[in-house]
Amino acid sequence: MPQGVRVFVRVAAVTLLAALTLALMLPDIAAPWLPWGSFGFDAARGGRITNVYPNLPAARAGVRPGDRIDVSNARDQELRSIGPFAMAWPGTTTVFRIRTRDGTDHDIALTSVPWPRSTLDNITDVIEMLVELAFVAIPAWLVLTRPALLTWTFFIFATNSYVWSAILYELLPAPLAILVASLSVISGILAGLGFAAFALLFPRLSPSRTQVRILSVLCAITVPMLAVDLAEAWMRLTDYGGSIALGSLASTLSTLFAVLLYLLGIAFFIYNHARAPIQDRPRIRWVIAGFAVAFGGSLVTFVGQVLPAISISPPVWAINLLSSLDVLVPISVAYAIVALRVVDVRFVLSRALVYGSLTTAAVALLAVLDFAVARQLEETKLGLIVEIAGAVFVGLGMQRMHAWIDSLVDRFVFRSLHDAQRHFHTIGRAMIFARSTRAIDPLVCDEPVRALHLGGAAVYHRTEDGYARTFAAGSPFRDGFDHDHRVVLHLLAERTPIERDGELAVPFTVRDGLLGFALFGAHVNGTAIDPNERELLEALCARAANAYDHVASEERAEENARLRGDLSILQARYEEVKSLARATQSR
Repeated sequence: MPQGVRVFVRVAAVTLLAALTLALMLPDIAAPWLPWGSFGFDAARGGRITNVYPNLPAARAGVRPGDRIDVSNARDQELRSIGPFAMAWPGTTTVFRIRTRDGTDHDIALTSVPWPRSTLDNITDVIEMLVELAFVAIPAWLVLTRPALLTWTFFIFATNSYVWSAILYELLPAPLAILVASLSVISGILAGLGFAAFALLFPRLSPSRTQVRILSVLCAITVPMLAVDLAEAWMRLTDYGGSIALGSLASTLSTLFAVLLYLLGIAFFIYNHARAPIQDRPRIRWVIAGFAVAFGGSLVTFVGQVLPAISISPPVWAINLLSSLDVLVPISVAYAIVALRVVDVRFVLSRALVYGSLTTAAVALLAVLDFAVARQLEETKLGLIVEIAGAVFVGLGMQRMHAWIDSLVDRFVFRSLHDAQRHFHTIGRAMIFARSTRAIDPLVCDEPVRALHLGGAAVYHRTEDGYARTFAAGSPFRDGFDHDHRVVLHLLAERTPIERDGELAVPFTVRDGLLGFALFGAHVNGTAIDPNERELLEALCARAANAYDHVASEERAEENARLRGDLSILQARYEEVKSLARATQSR
């Protein structure tokens, strides 16, 4: 398939899956303005009531935890309401057949009421929606920028790990809503498969043959379970009552199968960490930590559905905050794949985020001025003057504020990088005064090793046979490279750094000529050099290249001066010999 066609198909597939996922998740953003309704109880899928909320219809009707809804003859709305919060569109009246704990059956008519939402519920609901957006957008970006089986498996996990929108669920017609609920079980299995596959492959972008075989086996045993769930969904769509028993059995089996896939993924993570090279282990630990924190938050809200005997019903704001921990998963994975570095606040708090915050603050300031001042002074026509003055003030102060905050962030958040940058700048200025390459080489090697905590560094200079090592610090490096080595060829062709086997090769380039290059090893903790450090090293080597060229120029100048002196002596002797010869001839 041509490259252009592959790119088009990849972009189309990612866009379609991401858009579908967000369409099923994000309607809940309207919850603060359009609260969903509730009958006032939590119920497991089998109908057992696990919790009753005070001052809501179920509590007022005398329903108690431990009672059970008769699902054998349940109608559409009853089946839709079996779950957390017993959701229903506000004003919906439904008759439930309840079997109490003492074994008596009776019908209870309940009318759903809007769920009482606090300000904290509304704020955390918006936060959760933003997290869900990031949970899909970051994996989609990874697939588009680094297409590989590893990133695709993570994208499949992300797009199937969502919770259906409660508002959307209530807006759908009853048959379609029940079908969607059944299909959500399939998404749970696909999420488990994506997680297990990602854990199997991470951190390698290209799988080995053994990994491909294991992944094929996982897909083969997942297909029958998906077929059962699809059949159950079809039966629910065509015959609700007759498929309740099958649906309960299929849901239980699917849940157990998904849990097994997640457990298998955890085992893969542990195995890969034990067998991985030392430079990959910190990245694996960081990703495991991201998944562990996120899964820990989700477990609190999930355990009540998996183990109906345990009644855990945290408030909405707590559920939203616990669910928001999911954002740690895509952040940790993206950082491990892209930045090749473990915990570093620079990934979370980047300059782009600071600049975006400044823009947001400016807009918010103008909005506050408009609301608090302009509206109050509208009749006196002073509001427009105040608003214009505020805009001018923000516009004039933005550049100064930007420089101040940028300096503040560099000094405190990016402190180590800031110190290294200042140190390298001083070293670069000192290099130009060196009178030999023996004085420059240690500055190129020792100082980056010390400032950035690298495992080692080495310098190579051009010779007749290739590029020979003239200085090294830290971990061992090879003695030299011949002219046809792929690293040398890349540096000659591109004049840009190249990463090779965990080492970064940075050229010394002057006037399109390659004087040599420096090799920098990974950090002492095994993590790779990040892009910001790479820029510093590239700038340092550019200064070093000028210093090497200056030393060579000085050596050539000294050589030229010596040759001119020798030439003057030879010319003087030549004149003496010539004069002596003329004198001899005249005699």
